[in-house]
Amino acid sequence: MAVSLLKERFELVENHSKSFKFLYDIENLQTGNRKELKDACTHLHSVLSYGEECDINGIALFGELQIFAPMLPSGSSPAKALSFLTKNGYMDTFSNIFVTLRILLTLPVSVTSGKRSFSKLKLIKIYFKINFVPRMYSLLAIMAIENDLLKEMDTDLILNEFAKMKARKICL
Repeated sequence: MAVSLLKERFELVENHSKSFKFLYDIENLQTGNRKELKDACTHLHSVLSYGEECDINGIALFGELQIFAPMLPSGSSPAKALSFLTKNGYMDTFSNIFVTLRILLTLPVSVTSGKRSFSKLKLIKIYFKINFVPRMYSLLAIMAIENDLLKEMDTDLILNEFAKMKARKICL
């Protein structure tokens, strides 16, 4: 299961990289091949579409990038480009670029949740140094990951209810 989850994560990162790769060198877009840029924008349009709904317009993104790229200071990364957009109030003018950069910069965060889960599971195994049933590791990992939620719960009440359900004595 762990191997299949890792393969899935790597495939997601690879697809992400293929779709957004052209934006990592955003300041040099005006010197590159226009046809490749247009193809990349239309591909990104299809990636960010679901049925009739779409987050960006690929053709409009292509046009916006041609105007926006020369405006950027040298050495601009996608994060700096987004900051430049917001500081200068260009969010509405370059709306497709604004949405695309926000998606680009927030997607990698979602990949870390799987890494965090594996890390927590490893810590649990090291802490207990015994072999649990795999289901027990899963439950302990969920409790460790959702630690904030667990702290808010009244565990004494839960333990008392559990004890009543499992009690073998007959109450008179």
